[in-house]
Amino acid sequence: MQDTTRPVDRKRRYPSRDDRPSLPLRVKSAGNLLLRRFRQHADIVVAPPPLVGLLRQGHPIEAGWFADSVMGDKAHAPLRPIADDDGAPFIYPVVNAYTGALGRTDKTYGYLEDLPPPVLHALRSGRGLLVLDHSHEGGRAVSQHLAALHGRLALMEIDPRRVMFLTQNVRYEEGYRNWHRALGDGAPEPIAVATYNFSIRQFANFVSDHLIPSLRFAQRRASYLQSIARGRERSRHFVCLNYAPRYHRLATMLTLMHLNLEDRGYISFPGFTTAKYSIAGRAESLLDRAPFPDLDALKALLPTLATQPPRILDTQPMDDTPVLDIGSWWYYIDSWFSLITESGVVGAGHERVTEKPFKPILGLHPFLIVGLPRTLRILRDHGFRTFASVFDESYDEIDDDGARMAAVIAELRRLCAIAPGDWPTIGQTLRENVLHNFDHFTGPLQRHLRERVEAPLIERMAILAAHDTLARQLRS
Repeated sequence: MQDTTRPVDRKRRYPSRDDRPSLPLRVKSAGNLLLRRFRQHADIVVAPPPLVGLLRQGHPIEAGWFADSVMGDKAHAPLRPIADDDGAPFIYPVVNAYTGALGRTDKTYGYLEDLPPPVLHALRSGRGLLVLDHSHEGGRAVSQHLAALHGRLALMEIDPRRVMFLTQNVRYEEGYRNWHRALGDGAPEPIAVATYNFSIRQFANFVSDHLIPSLRFAQRRASYLQSIARGRERSRHFVCLNYAPRYHRLATMLTLMHLNLEDRGYISFPGFTTAKYSIAGRAESLLDRAPFPDLDALKALLPTLATQPPRILDTQPMDDTPVLDIGSWWYYIDSWFSLITESGVVGAGHERVTEKPFKPILGLHPFLIVGLPRTLRILRDHGFRTFASVFDESYDEIDDDGARMAAVIAELRRLCAIAPGDWPTIGQTLRENVLHNFDHFTGPLQRHLRERVEAPLIERMAILAAHDTLARQLRS
């Protein structure tokens, strides 16, 4: 296993801990300022009484992604936790695809037959809302799965109007409506579909609960401002983190090798096997799925990559990596931007953002994204800023996956061709938006989620969870 601090390969000689930029020590006042700013945004929220009950009975199929993240915001309590049906409107969130004792995912929804009898009775009586919580993921609307869901609901005598599907994928509802419309006159009553991104709320809670009260948040901000003010050069152009070796990250790593950009960035790549994922023995066939240019040249580099030791920054390949982690500061402060490899790149009917952009945002980095179309647009919709004044971000609106990947790679090559001495001036140009994104986590993002995202969603849930006549009025 390669040692992160003393790499054996000269090409991957990242700084030792003694060489990494030191953090300023006097940041207590800055930390208190950030904490006051966050509390200001939190305190001005006057929480209305909860509109709907959150039913929890300790069943293994119950989901906590949406409910726990919403209830984790200590500035308000939008749901009323209840252990038993008390006759009032309630929501009952369950996992979308349950992995049970057999150790495999049940996409036939057979596990819904294990619904607690009081919940099932209420749903059949036209009260309550069954929430299929997929807000931690964002798959496509697959016809086979939709047919299985409606078939299960019919078998269990659950009115589809008592069901909501919650997903990160902003295109899911469109896919579902198209499927439902194609069924014609024989279509069942539709379920409700809503978009909610658990990853954004999870990170917002993590920052407010753990980073802002500590000095870590203020230290990063102070160190960044000091570096920009001094105009010093940095050792590398970019950071590119790749913990799980999925096919598009493999293609990204091979592209960096093919373009001789390895020495321009701090790059992690764990090899072909990690504790989470393995592509050993099938790397070449997986590359055929990657909509990247020069695939033949990339495949030719596979033997070279296979013989290299893992490229490690701060996570060992055989360790579980925490989702709520902002990474080490040294590689962000010693480079200029991040190349983010999102969770997927095939975009037909699929648009979402995960937690991955928030790590470089909290590393005070601008970024390019190897991902789905309109990822930057989703971030802007949540109040973040992007960097079109310097970066060519036209790739974000390209629907064709191959053309989008080619555009991202072309922009990466252009940015890496900029002389190191020119980057301090560019850093000054990007400073305002970089700080805006970082400071967005000090309260404005949390307020946006409460008022613009969660309040209307929970109000909609409350109406759907009420008596059947109210649900009919809403749908009409």
